[in-house]
Amino acid sequence: MLDDATDRAQIEPLLPSGPQSLTVITSRRRLLLVPDMRPLPLEVLTPRAGTELFLTITGRNAHDPAERDVASRIVALCGQLPLSIGLVAGRVAHHPGWTVTEIDQFARELAAATNRLSILDDDGSIVRAAFDLSYNSIPPGRQLLFRRMGLHPGAGIDAFAAAALLGTDPVAAARELGNLHTDHLIDEIARGRYRLHDLLRDYSRALAAADPPDHNHRARDRLLDYYQHTAAAAGEQLTPANTPASATTSSHRGPTFGNDIEAMEWLRRERSTLLSYLQDTTDKDPTKTLPLISPVASLLIRDGPWSLALQLLQQAADLADRFDRPRDHAEALAVMSEIQWNAGANANSTNNSHKALALYRELGDRRGEANILVNLGCVSLGTSQYGQAADLFDHALAIYGDLGDRYGQAIALLNIGEVHLETGEHTHATEPLNLSLTAFRELGLHLGQANTLLLLARLHRHTGHHERAADLAASALQMFREFDNHQGEANTLNEIGANLQIQGTYSAALDLHRQALVTFREIGYQPGELTALNKIGAALLNTGEPRQASAAFSEATRIAAQNGCRHQHAHALLGTARANASIGDIPTAVTDLTTALTIYQELDLPEADATATELAALRALY
Repeated sequence: MLDDATDRAQIEPLLPSGPQSLTVITSRRRLLLVPDMRPLPLEVLTPRAGTELFLTITGRNAHDPAERDVASRIVALCGQLPLSIGLVAGRVAHHPGWTVTEIDQFARELAAATNRLSILDDDGSIVRAAFDLSYNSIPPGRQLLFRRMGLHPGAGIDAFAAAALLGTDPVAAARELGNLHTDHLIDEIARGRYRLHDLLRDYSRALAAADPPDHNHRARDRLLDYYQHTAAAAGEQLTPANTPASATTSSHRGPTFGNDIEAMEWLRRERSTLLSYLQDTTDKDPTKTLPLISPVASLLIRDGPWSLALQLLQQAADLADRFDRPRDHAEALAVMSEIQWNAGANANSTNNSHKALALYRELGDRRGEANILVNLGCVSLGTSQYGQAADLFDHALAIYGDLGDRYGQAIALLNIGEVHLETGEHTHATEPLNLSLTAFRELGLHLGQANTLLLLARLHRHTGHHERAADLAASALQMFREFDNHQGEANTLNEIGANLQIQGTYSAALDLHRQALVTFREIGYQPGELTALNKIGAALLNTGEPRQASAAFSEATRIAAQNGCRHQHAHALLGTARANASIGDIPTAVTDLTTALTIYQELDLPEADATATELAALRALY
């Protein structure tokens, strides 16, 4: 047994020779391998093993669910380190009269402690001494990075962030991170990405507190500057031309993003860090909050939760108003309006859009004006005001054209194509959708391409080209999944299901629509939920389940009445009428079908003629 070895040079002279010998070597460092060496890294205990250790030391009832629950929470607070678990369990063991409630209170105190090291073993001396042995054995430069990592607010750090903390270059920072990993002071959670164990983070922060405050302050400023500018660069990649180019310049090097997928991956990796910074800067220096709001909102719009996004954006709008920053105020209101129409809050969306529009026009910001016209157009599209939606999108397209904004043009064309699809003008939808797809491809924007392919699939379904529709939908689905965009994926499952229904494959279609509905409800996307319910109802009718179909259509009717989508409301009433007719309730079916026909006629939609014919046949029975 060779205990606490330092390096390979120390080990090799002590190794016995011959095939019958076995040497066990322990070390605080990850040693370079010698021949026939097998590394066996010791990780922290699993939650189950840690709980068993705690219950064994304390002598508590291992079969009592309440005892196991509080034990597992204490083990998690100990970071699942055997030394820490043993120390805390030893303290509890000295109080055999404590009830589960009293141990639970102790766990709550441990969770609330700002310095867990001192709580773990009274003055923290035993755990701290174990950490000191590793920390004191590394060179000063590496010690500095370890201390600075305690200043980082997130769960993970890479070479770029480490370089910002140190004020050095990413290559040198990457080398030191690798060395800290070799020293077992940090864990590697992905290639090139590391984190501190929770207790080591407390230890690191305690060490950093002894450094000169101005040094720590400058390190924090450099790190925040890095995240602000890199987040802005990611946001620019997701929505090109909507972020001022100057926002992406920085004195610190950061990752480059080749496309929107890479930008989104970075935002997702740094989600916890960015959210921590938003909270921290809002509390301490609100003006530093504003540059982070837009890129974080870009992430939350796609990944949710929308409630958090709206909270942050309202915070940003209030801050911008307080500090007289009208552009930031308008941008926050604009993104809020986009989320609100997705969530079915059309009145709030329209209100915020008009506020933002006034601000952009005062600033003479034509791109901002066009963006708001698109938002207003989307509300009009969602509430079946198709003429108004077309005018708004056309106006936005003209402004984007004047500015040479290819991204804006692609968005406007996409929406114009959807208006034509909704009104049954399929031949008119082809050109704007193809132009949109070309623009998104030139810009390398995968999400925009996927959304356009989805609408093209819908176009081909309506025009009877079912194989082509299936191919386009499959391509869209793959791109949405590469982007990990759940809303787009659910929309595509709905479209694939609709194509299957036309071909008579109702059972498979029903499964897809139900999958989509679950996702829409999870993310709170009301337009998708409404469409899925109507398609579920249609599939159930076709499989001979009129009562279940009626329940789906009734739910769709409720949502449509709530958010003002008259087109889908008419679809739901038409479905309800068919369900009632199939179970013999002809009077109710006639009433529902009459209302559906009225809506189709008021909207001047092609469904009106077929519905009138169906109503006449039904009245003949009545």
